[in-house]
Amino acid sequence: MGSLRKVDESLEAPVWNQEKELAWLSKVLPQLSEQGRVQVVKGLIEVGKKGTLAWGQFDKGIVKLSDIAAEGTTYHEAFHVVFNLLLDEKERQSLYNEAKK
Repeated sequence: MGSLRKVDESLEAPVWNQEKELAWLSKVLPQLSEQGRVQVVKGLIEVGKKGTLAWGQFDKGIVKLSDIAAEGTTYHEAFHVVFNLLLDEKERQSLYNEAKK
């Protein structure tokens, strides 16, 4: 399974500006939109075997976003796209190592 942006009910997160965030995503990763790999779904996204609820998910090359996502969910999922699809293993490992420091 890919990465997800899990709902944290303890946060008072503002709801995303869907138009603004999708426009940004289309600008920085146009191939996703052009290939129909961005989906906005109604309600929260149920993921995993335990049915965890999430605002967003990146799985199998598809970005799925809840229509009630928290602000910034699109940017979070875009990070996973870049990290998992555009970086090679050496680049990913280098970032892991840097983060551990």
